[in-house]
Amino acid sequence: MMGPTDGSIPGLYLLAAYDVIDLLNSYTDLELNLSFFEIYCGKLQDLLNNREVVHCREDHKQQVNIVNLTEMRCHTVEDIMNALSKGMLLRA
Repeated sequence: MMGPTDGSIPGLYLLAAYDVIDLLNSYTDLELNLSFFEIYCGKLQDLLNNREVVHCREDHKQQVNIVNLTEMRCHTVEDIMNALSKGMLLRA
């Protein structure tokens, strides 16, 4: 997903990030917020906030929300990849 560590071939995340930013730049009224969490041993942990435990709730319309999940605003491919790299380091 991330590609080889030597950077010889771009990974799927990098290719997708370029596509998302290209699409984002074609609209003036959109913004991109990125969150990254994992479910490990039945617990949800925010990987952009030092593995802080977050909770999954369902509202009266059956919409599922993850309460207090960190969102990072991303403007560039580098912003996306930095957030993903940070989260990947904290994964179990």
